[in-house]
Amino acid sequence: MKSRTFVLPTLLVIISGNCSPLFAADPPTEIPFKLYAGFAIVVRGAFGNQDNLNILVDTGAVPSVVHQRLARKLNLSGPREDIAVVSQSRSLERVALPQLRLGLLEFPSVSAVVLDLAPIESRLGLRLDAIIGLDVLGRQDFTIDYRQRKILFGAAAAGEAIPFELRSEAGAPYVVVRMAMNSQIVRLLVDTGADGITLFAARFQGRIPALQSSGARKDVNAGGEYAVARVQLAEVRLGGMQRGKRQATMVETAASALRDFDGMLGPTSLGITRMAFDFRSNNLYLEVNR
Repeated sequence: MKSRTFVLPTLLVIISGNCSPLFAADPPTEIPFKLYAGFAIVVRGAFGNQDNLNILVDTGAVPSVVHQRLARKLNLSGPREDIAVVSQSRSLERVALPQLRLGLLEFPSVSAVVLDLAPIESRLGLRLDAIIGLDVLGRQDFTIDYRQRKILFGAAAAGEAIPFELRSEAGAPYVVVRMAMNSQIVRLLVDTGADGITLFAARFQGRIPALQSSGARKDVNAGGEYAVARVQLAEVRLGGMQRGKRQATMVETAASALRDFDGMLGPTSLGITRMAFDFRSNNLYLEVNR
């Protein structure tokens, strides 16, 4: 069976995921993290008997991902699937990881695809063992506090409420918000693994003709480097939060990889300092730098 997926700019893989729900302790359970390159959330965790692992928290990655190096150590194997990574198709294994432990939280099993994460390791400058997304974290409300460098489970939500759409592909969740950009409404995936605003060129043909080009650059994901165009946005607005000029990247994406949203939003690019996911009300609660 073929699964249509793509990866941008760190990783977005949309196929089936599986995890068991957890119930947070009272008071809130806290998981400390380190922030790399100003946006990438990395926590310490363990899979089975392999501990002291670096795990990237990426709300745009569904399902989770295990570095091929760790998969070999754990002697994991599974069926292969054809997966499109940006403009290419790759045959990747899907495996069942042993119990995941993050601080006091435990996940009995995690479904993941096996990838070489070396390009992302090089970008972030650290050893990276796995990536977890909302297929792991999205079974309960949680908060990312960028100031305190903590993920909190069971904390009260605070800040401005931004409605989101909870979408799924083969049962795997992702969160989409509506943002105004150059006086147009766009639908963006909330992606903590992204360092800015990424737009899919095919979704904007004839929609926003006045995007000003500001050059080109190379981005990196698990498939390696790829070219993107830089564009200038006159303004962006998310709920009551308004920002002036912003740079975004425009990327050509295979038609088979496109989904029902227009691009991706990296929260730190808008100065978001605290972000709570409330899955009961389908709201994000945001606090921002003023």
